[in-house]
Amino acid sequence: DMPGWVYAAVRVGDTLWLLSRLSWFLARNDDAERYAARAVATLQPLGDGHELAMAYSNLAQLRMLATDAEAAEAWGQRALALAARIGDTEVEMHAPNNVGAALGCTDRALEGRDLLLRSLRLALAADAHEHVGRAYTNLVSCAAVDRRFAEALQHVESGIAYCEERDLDSWTRYLQSWQVVSLTELGRWNEAVAV
Repeated sequence: DMPGWVYAAVRVGDTLWLLSRLSWFLARNDDAERYAARAVATLQPLGDGHELAMAYSNLAQLRMLATDAEAAEAWGQRALALAARIGDTEVEMHAPNNVGAALGCTDRALEGRDLLLRSLRLALAADAHEHVGRAYTNLVSCAAVDRRFAEALQHVESGIAYCEERDLDSWTRYLQSWQVVSLTELGRWNEAVAV
């Protein structure tokens, strides 16, 4: 059992990284960055725990979304090291997804794909909806950006089926947008228009 003040601080830190995630979804990137930094600052003095590992992984995600692969990898590796120490399978799904997507847009794209596939396998095994949706969207977008359109379309079909079954609408729409891009690039105009 932890003292009440420690429990309260952990909850505050956990809420801060969640606010960071929600702020990003609302296109409030400055708020997302500020909440992310405050989450880490709040949680680090409290020692190892799931919340701190997720706060590190959230920073990796923000760096990935800002196309800062080096910082995304650094924060992701911190998250993974902590997850390994405490046996945190959720962070072991989340962090490789961030690092993989960051590397997917560099000259290390195939290494990134391997990390994304690792994240997807773990998430599917746990039926962890958001993690599966993120893995599919990042696999598809990285493949399409790297002009591997046939590979992107393979993941699109599986990803859309999974996301539609679970009403993960934002991930479904994101996958469909890359589906249209991939079909267009392959000259499959009628299919692109239908989507």
